[in-house]
Amino acid sequence: MTDETLSFHDEPAAAGPATCSRCHLPISQYWSIDGGVYCERCMHEVLAQRTSSEGAGTRVVKALTFGLGGMLAGAIVWYAVAKYADLQIGLIAILLGWLVGKGIQHGSGKRGGLGYQLLAVTITYLGIGLASVPFVLEGAAEKPAVVADSLAGPATDAEFATLDSAIGAGQELEHDANGPAAAIALGLLALVALAFTLPVLVVFKGGSLITGIIYAIALYEAWKHSRGVAPAVSGPHQVGAAS
Repeated sequence: MTDETLSFHDEPAAAGPATCSRCHLPISQYWSIDGGVYCERCMHEVLAQRTSSEGAGTRVVKALTFGLGGMLAGAIVWYAVAKYADLQIGLIAILLGWLVGKGIQHGSGKRGGLGYQLLAVTITYLGIGLASVPFVLEGAAEKPAVVADSLAGPATDAEFATLDSAIGAGQELEHDANGPAAAIALGLLALVALAFTLPVLVVFKGGSLITGIIYAIALYEAWKHSRGVAPAVSGPHQVGAAS
């Protein structure tokens, strides 16, 4: 939750709903929470649920799911634009960060907080690297020089040796009929490691200050939009004549 203080405002009589949207009982006055209409009892219960620790595990899972969904959507858009429009638009990283932040905020029930914000930044960083992985893998299948170009700088022999060892180990496990699960696990670990490495290589090996700034803005967007949002509460409102 944010540090914002909830405020209640008395309102003049006006046309409004005749029943609570939660308990569906008749009401003579109502409170509004994020656009929802509640009687006094339900209003207190809804606000209590927003601050309760009950269901924390479910919220974390939902936040992670929505955050990863936003990350994949942003990475796919980034890859599609670069692949089919032949445009390397780093600004899409900002869209990716926004999608991740909003996804985690929604999944957490708008609670946000430091833990959710750190999760959003991590997922966004992973998404930035993941968007470049297909180009690196395509280049690795052709020739090392293409990989170097995709990273916007010359890669060292040690880096290629590390990548080659990971690919070779994966191939050996793939040929091992007794270890398909291990091959999949190793492949996923190699993919994640590569995704986490690429943003650093692009910025520092390519010497692109602008790209680094864009990536930083994307991470900030994820941080900003995954913070908690205090519920907008107003009332009591008097129920007037039906519209």
